[in-house]
Amino acid sequence: MPLYNKGQYVTRALDSIFSQTFDDYELVIVDDQSSDGSLGVIERYFLKNGGVPENVKIITQPHGGVGAARNNGVAHSSGQHLVFLDADDWWLKDYLEEMYGLTVRWPEAKLFGTGYYVRKDGEEKVAPIAVDASFKEGLAVYHEPYYKSPELLCMPLTANSYCITRDAFGDCALN
Repeated sequence: MPLYNKGQYVTRALDSIFSQTFDDYELVIVDDQSSDGSLGVIERYFLKNGGVPENVKIITQPHGGVGAARNNGVAHSSGQHLVFLDADDWWLKDYLEEMYGLTVRWPEAKLFGTGYYVRKDGEEKVAPIAVDASFKEGLAVYHEPYYKSPELLCMPLTANSYCITRDAFGDCALN
């Protein structure tokens, strides 16, 4: 979880992580030199909830931007599948369970995704991950939903709605 000046939101993100129905995960929080007290919010959150769990790492770094924070988080993680959550977003309670199920059902895949909610102008919509509304699961062409549904103005996958294998992430990383 990259963290930069999201103190007013991060508690909701953490609550969504710790309420997951799937609990075999590792959380790496990377504070990107927040200046709004975000790191203190996290420290108080864990203090209130009995301390930092064993599956959580908190790292601080000089400000380098969200990409650097994500990369640093990956470098400090150990899992074979990577998921991301920005500090001002949240997951539904079965998100990790759904992602795990996709990795089991599609073991040859390198990238897995789910639909996600978009809140815009007080209205909530589900962003599609495929052009056909009846699509539930399978292989999808990533860019088709974006150019075929411009009214949503959203990508089929966001940083908070996909899972990628560590190998594929490494293959995509720019050095």
